[in-house]
Amino acid sequence: MDLINKNKHLNIFNYYRSGKSTPREDNLSRAFAITLDKNREFLNKVFKKFIFDETYNSMFSLDYNLIKEDKIYINIQSKDFQKSDSEKNNDYYSNYFGILLGNFEDPTISEKKIEKIKPTDTYGPIPDILIGINDILVVIENKLGGNVEDFSQLKRHVEAIAGDNHENIEYRAINWSNIIRDAMDLYYKNEDNYPFLEDFIQFLRREYTDMMPIVPLKDIKIGKEVKKDKESLINQRLDVIKTLITKKYLSEDSLLEENNNLSISLNFGWTDRAHLNFNKTNKTIKVEMWPGLKGSQAEELFNKKDKLKWLQREELEVNKNLYNLNIRPYIRFASSYGRGIDSIDDLLTQDNKFKATHTAEVLNELAGRYINNESKNEWKGLEKYLDNLVGEEWRNNVNWRSQFIESGKTTIDISLSVKVEVEIPYSKAQRLDNDKDDPKLAKEVYDILMGIKEMIDQ
Repeated sequence: MDLINKNKHLNIFNYYRSGKSTPREDNLSRAFAITLDKNREFLNKVFKKFIFDETYNSMFSLDYNLIKEDKIYINIQSKDFQKSDSEKNNDYYSNYFGILLGNFEDPTISEKKIEKIKPTDTYGPIPDILIGINDILVVIENKLGGNVEDFSQLKRHVEAIAGDNHENIEYRAINWSNIIRDAMDLYYKNEDNYPFLEDFIQFLRREYTDMMPIVPLKDIKIGKEVKKDKESLINQRLDVIKTLITKKYLSEDSLLEENNNLSISLNFGWTDRAHLNFNKTNKTIKVEMWPGLKGSQAEELFNKKDKLKWLQREELEVNKNLYNLNIRPYIRFASSYGRGIDSIDDLLTQDNKFKATHTAEVLNELAGRYINNESKNEWKGLEKYLDNLVGEEWRNNVNWRSQFIESGKTTIDISLSVKVEVEIPYSKAQRLDNDKDDPKLAKEVYDILMGIKEMIDQ
């Protein structure tokens, strides 16, 4: 069954209208159902969790190649589910599982507590999610919070669907963090391309940050050699830190995404983003930005009154903490699509050549587009200008002959930019990442960003 084609509301990019009364639970249910429908491995993990190990193991291993398509049923908020639906498929469900899916303060809700809850008298109940495979139907009530009293609504849903078949009903409370962990384990540990699973995780991280089952850095111990699973956990946590900074301190709706890299959105004039990365070689968390990367950003950067005197700074003090500051001026060579090809960088640090290159005058003379085709050859002039500016070694710095002259390219965009990098020792980041939902590390990274801004704007 293709849910996206069957139901226009089941499109992960077609969200319900936003506002104060936004049905956030409905958006979450829909995204979850679509992801289950589009990723059989994820469905297998989740369905196994829902129907309990004993039943699962005695049933089958969910080989979807052996299950007919009409034996797999997934839907959301369906009030039309009746026995006639099963009759069409010659398939009465024999077993029913009521799942309360929530973000519970109490991680364990006992069976005895669940048994004491009576179903509500709600007429015409509409369950949040239905998952049917072969003769088993899972009925899900989705809550962003959730407590044992919510089983009254769930029980009404299940009993209305099961009819007289009340003997084969079981109930269970499952925390959203367990489901999200399954999604993340499958996505991060597998090299296959899972676009729906990726979108689902990004959607959760952006809209339901508090539900992410992320381990704080203080609980992620690393040795001399950082193993892949630890690196993955660190990067997952940093994505949440980026989200917390963006939403809490910068009042932005979401992170920027480019080439599978999530960036913090900034409005500094001379840059529009910052990265937060883990460097496993020197065991640091790096805060990075690229002032002047785009044309308008470079104009604002190079028109500062102090003419980039900060380019020789080596340290940045933030909240009485002194951090290593790595500043690397460079001349960027990019394609006509804005994609970076190479840059003159190492050469500019020799004898402080960047003092001659990174000026407003050079920006006006050098930055821009250069064409080399049958009717126009502007590359000769570019070569001569760079020879006079930094010496002929720049050709080796960017592999000029192989990457440009002999490449068939006809267009180069040249820009002047700077890479600014602040290093937070991992041990210090661990101490600052002291709380899952409101860590000091998020505030420290934000203050570092503001410290860089003050340094450049002074």
